[in-house]
Amino acid sequence: MAQLATRTPAGGLPASGSDRVKVMLKAASEDELRGNLQSAETNLRLALAFAPSEPLVKQSLERVLTARELQRRKAAVR
Repeated sequence: MAQLATRTPAGGLPASGSDRVKVMLKAASEDELRGNLQSAETNLRLALAFAPSEPLVKQSLERVLTARELQRRKAAVR
């Protein structure tokens, strides 16, 4: 009889939703620190899909979106 895998095939993310959110939040935080805001936004949007009511994910996404908008405005002024 076949057994269910405990890990997802794509990217090796943990199978549990809350564990996935933790992994994505950590990745987003690291991306944000490196200045890679687009990647941070992507990770946070994915985390939001798994935990739509998680306040930390929402706050982090708002912060990153604000920072990206500031970057866009600075680039447009140059």
